[in-house]
Amino acid sequence: MKKNIFSHITLAIATSTLMLSSCDYLDILPPEQATGEDTMETRDRMFNFLSSCYHAVLKINPVGFDNFYQSTDEFANPPLWQHESQIVSWNQMNGNKVPAIWGDTYSYIGHCHNFLRQIENLEEQGKLPLNATEEDVRICKDEIAFVKAYYHYRLLEAFGPIPMMEEMPSQNITAEDIPGRNHYDYCVDYLAQLFDEAVNNLPAVRQGPEWGRATAAAAKAIKSRMLVTAASDLWNGCFPFPEWKNKELTGKPEHDAVYGYDLVSLKYDRSKWERALEASLDALQYAEKEGERKLWTVADALEDFRSFPQFEAENNSEIKYPERLVWHGLETGDITKVYVPFATDVIKRYVDADENNDPTIDEFEKAVDKLAHVICMRMLPHRFENDGYKEIIWGYYQSGTSNRWMTRRNALFPTRIIKKTNGTWQHGWAAWAPTLYTVEHFYTENGLLPEDDTTFPQDDANKFARAGITEQHREDIIKLVCDREPRFYAWIGFDGGDFAPIMDEGKRPVILDMNSSDDTAADGVPGQGYSNQYNRDYSVTGFMTTKWCKINQINSALTGDDNGSNYENYPMPIIRLAELYLNVAECYAELDQPEEALTYLNVIRERAGVPELTVSEIEAAGKTVLDYVRAERFIEFYGEAIRYNDVRRWMIAPEQLSANKREGLYVDEGIFDPTFEEFNRRTPLRQNFQWEDRMYILPIANSEIYASKKLIQAPNY
Repeated sequence: MKKNIFSHITLAIATSTLMLSSCDYLDILPPEQATGEDTMETRDRMFNFLSSCYHAVLKINPVGFDNFYQSTDEFANPPLWQHESQIVSWNQMNGNKVPAIWGDTYSYIGHCHNFLRQIENLEEQGKLPLNATEEDVRICKDEIAFVKAYYHYRLLEAFGPIPMMEEMPSQNITAEDIPGRNHYDYCVDYLAQLFDEAVNNLPAVRQGPEWGRATAAAAKAIKSRMLVTAASDLWNGCFPFPEWKNKELTGKPEHDAVYGYDLVSLKYDRSKWERALEASLDALQYAEKEGERKLWTVADALEDFRSFPQFEAENNSEIKYPERLVWHGLETGDITKVYVPFATDVIKRYVDADENNDPTIDEFEKAVDKLAHVICMRMLPHRFENDGYKEIIWGYYQSGTSNRWMTRRNALFPTRIIKKTNGTWQHGWAAWAPTLYTVEHFYTENGLLPEDDTTFPQDDANKFARAGITEQHREDIIKLVCDREPRFYAWIGFDGGDFAPIMDEGKRPVILDMNSSDDTAADGVPGQGYSNQYNRDYSVTGFMTTKWCKINQINSALTGDDNGSNYENYPMPIIRLAELYLNVAECYAELDQPEEALTYLNVIRERAGVPELTVSEIEAAGKTVLDYVRAERFIEFYGEAIRYNDVRRWMIAPEQLSANKREGLYVDEGIFDPTFEEFNRRTPLRQNFQWEDRMYILPIANSEIYASKKLIQAPNY
């Protein structure tokens, strides 16, 4: 039988019992002799089987280091890496070169069906696994409903209309019976029903060793994301290939009677936004109440920050500050170690009590508040529930050194120079180099997009000019990176900025992109410019991502084999509370209710230390509330694999992802020690980025098409 979707599913069914035996069971019988009944013999075995059904959550993780979700306008990697994200963004995917997510995901959908089959076999016999209760079984079935729905949702997000595996297929199915794609709306309705069913018996929240298992809050949250996507332009009347239809009916009477051969609705339906709004409000309210979720705030961050010994303030008794600023932690934590252009200087001058150059109280308050929010947002990706971080609605924690980017391994920074345990410097990796579009689309400190802020440089001559900072090693900081919002300084690295406030035995390594020789360094840290010796390991844009670098990264050493011991794994969010706020805001904006949209948008802005917006401010800039909702999603979820779906569902990909749209500074032309003027100029990235409308969805393997009479390829592949 030719390889096809059902071969993935039946393979999972045939082999799942062979890989699920517990250690106790192995003591009794070799695993290859296990049967389906053995996997359900006891309560522990049943939950062991259930746990294995989650394995593809990590396998298809969208925030992985190398997958199609990273093929956006947020950042770029060295061209020699040839990662899947680059293959997608270079328009090199086709029926013979496809992402692995299709087969991997359908295999685990089959695995879920096998679990349900074993449960049903026991129920038909009037049995339960030993020591299990009926409630245990109900919870397991609802948990499987959630996992199965999530796997289908990820396929729907990547491939558009897909075959829905509602039941376990026969292992003897013929090519004539293999179903084709279901209509997109049918897929959404079916998955929404599955998510609703999963809520019935799932707990609202899980703690301790159960963290990461399905919850009712997670089911509602993923449903919100799915319905917002379904209401967006791509799937709500604007699909660019109106002639794309099934060649054969699916054979499902309830489907074919409504949709016939159609795969996508070609008329706008306002009710889809109304449905998404209802689901998003429900998900948000449930997550905050029953789910006990809350946004990570400055107060949360500073409580942790004050506990870090490397941030203890020196000469505390000599620090002067108004009593109302005690909550910022000045009395126990030295926030001046967090470098932000100008803001840090203001605080230092105030603390030093320079009578000739003493800032006003207002200037001091503003600077302290800004640095406090930088601390908050820098710490956001690196906290646990017991740190007070309860923003993750659903996520996972992966131990070990593999999948280091997926688990926040902080030994390898997204830069080129790192220090080995023997005290020497070596070249590391340069990943996720922010594009100029990213750098230019974080807000200014006034809370506006730079293009809308008349106080911000608007032409390249001013953007790329020196900012006038005289501190050693920071003289070449450009105006473009000054006077920006806190998230910019928390997550974006630039020439003259810091990797992290504390690293390398208490020193603060400064990013020196322009210099590539190892003897021209701040605090002994070599420059990170292009080198033909390390042409796989450099920032292709001149900027760096610091979002995954801990604020208190005090040791940057690696062993020579690149498996350093100074990493720390953190929970990876699949969806966090901030997204639900912005889902609600987007729905209101799409339904022409701007004031309601701003109510939810401003919550996220305020948390980030960004001034609230008003409708009049937005209109004065010639923008809409929807423009700013979309801008907020770009910033808040930078690097979290949200952008791939957003840029496609909004159908803005041609203007964002076409040739010459991705730009950086002048880095990769073999100028090893560029001058300031040579380095700081706008330059299209020298990679074969392309956009064709067929890229709105991914192709499936030709082998799948050949094995089925009903399954059709994506348009223009």
